[in-house]
Amino acid sequence: NPRVIPFYGITKSPEGNDYAMVVKHAEHGDLRNYIRKFFSKLTWTNRAKILIEISKALNSIHQKNLVHKDFHCKNILVDKDDKVFISDFGLCQPIDSETVSDKIQGVLPYIAPEVLRCKPYTKQSEVYSISMIMWELTSKKPPFSNYHHNAELALSVLDGLRPDIVKGTPDFYVNIMERCWNPEPSGRPDAS
Repeated sequence: NPRVIPFYGITKSPEGNDYAMVVKHAEHGDLRNYIRKFFSKLTWTNRAKILIEISKALNSIHQKNLVHKDFHCKNILVDKDDKVFISDFGLCQPIDSETVSDKIQGVLPYIAPEVLRCKPYTKQSEVYSISMIMWELTSKKPPFSNYHHNAELALSVLDGLRPDIVKGTPDFYVNIMERCWNPEPSGRPDAS
C-alpha cells in the first residue's frame, strides 16, 4: 500500500539473537516530532492537508477490512513533501478477526471510549484516534499530557472528558474534531 511505510526486510543484530525490521527512512520522523519542529509555521491549510493525508492512509487500511489498533502520532511518519505514512502494524488485524485480546492495548489518550469498555476496535474507534491527532495539531502537545495515563483518566474519558479546545481553532476544524470524538461511534464520520 502506498500509504504504509515501505518495508525492505529484516536484519539480525551482529551480537545476540535480536532482529529488526528495515523500513524506509521518513525525513521528518514521526508526526509528533514534525508538529513540534514546524508548529509555528503550520497554517490551518497545512493542518487540513496533513489530516486529509492521514485520513486517506487510515481509509486505505479500512478498505482492506483491517484495523490498526494503535493509531497515534508516533505511528504516523512524515517524509519529504509532507507525505504521510502509517507504521507499526504490530496490533493490526482483520476487523472480523476471532482473535480478540482480553486486555486494552494502545496509547490511552487515543483509545476510543467503547474500546475502554472492552468492546472490539472498529473503524469508528480509529476515527476517534484521528480526533486526538487533530487536537495535537492544534496544541503542539499530546492529548491529556497533564494527566497520569491510568484508570482515573480512562474513567474520565468514559464520563465524557475531552481535551479543551485550543483558542483560535477555526469552527470548521472544531466541528470535525468534535464529530470524530463523539462518545457514540455511530455519530462519528468514517475515515473517508
